[in-house]
Amino acid sequence: MGNSTFRAWHGIRRSGLHSAKLSERTSEPISDQLWREISGEVGSHSYVFLTGKHAVIYTESPVWASLAYQKRETLLKTMRKKGISIETLKIRNQPAIDSDFSDLSTNHPIPLSEATSALLQETAAQTTSGELQKALLRLSRCFSKT
Repeated sequence: MGNSTFRAWHGIRRSGLHSAKLSERTSEPISDQLWREISGEVGSHSYVFLTGKHAVIYTESPVWASLAYQKRETLLKTMRKKGISIETLKIRNQPAIDSDFSDLSTNHPIPLSEATSALLQETAAQTTSGELQKALLRLSRCFSKT
């Protein structure tokens, strides 16, 4: 499995913190080792939760969801052979959360340096377009340190 954020989401799902529905909070994950035994290569790119007699497989991409869907009947039979009593099996795509974007906040913009602010003001002074000049001056004032 190449992306650790997918497994981090798996940890959040195991804790039940993600869910507002009671039925999802009472779901039980199958251990990673057992799931890999059941699903083979799909197991490295997915995880499964049981709620009563229903199972949901969460995959990290549409490709793995498609492969899991193709193996759906085999997965059902193998799960039953392993003693997991289920009636339905759903497959959901749960892409990894990109951690680079999760830390960004629009409420706290990074201020421009004084040199950048001065350069924007200088460029605005040399610009012949009135609209561009106003935009550059506005930008230099909004984010410069005071």
